[in-house]
Amino acid sequence: MSASPNVVQTMAEITEREQRQIDQANSSGKTPVVFIHGLAAVIGQLDKKPAVMGHSTGGLLTQMIADRGLSAASVAIDPGPFRGVLPLPLSALKSASPVLRNPLNRGRAITLTFDQFKYGWANALDDKQARHQKHNESVTEITRIPNRGHSLTIDSGWREVAQTALDFVKRFVQ
Repeated sequence: MSASPNVVQTMAEITEREQRQIDQANSSGKTPVVFIHGLAAVIGQLDKKPAVMGHSTGGLLTQMIADRGLSAASVAIDPGPFRGVLPLPLSALKSASPVLRNPLNRGRAITLTFDQFKYGWANALDDKQARHQKHNESVTEITRIPNRGHSLTIDSGWREVAQTALDFVKRFVQ
């Protein structure tokens, strides 16, 4: 399901403070950064695509915004699962088999074939919808920060998380 910025925009009202921030971001000429904590109506009003960051449900929204092509760079921190992904369905085990059967793959990101992805994660979609993520031309990377729980954005090591995210964004936006 694809949505235009106008559809996103109608989901929440923009406060005067947010409007001032939008105006300031637009006049700066720099790539704005939007932190997702709910529904981000401001993105549709920005002149440049922003770098978008979100944690938990905000991370899930960040992924959705990236999928719609509305961001210059996206950082989803410990995102919530997307619709249709159960905690550990059997299809996930089958999909993970290319990783699990080779011990050298431990700790590495492994690309699934389209057939493996379709079986495990997009089995209720037709091929056109299952290839939808290909519309996001942005770089996707997974960075694991060891010994961190879900509260990684507010615990004592939050600066490391913030610096990792900022370093990623700086590599792709000016």
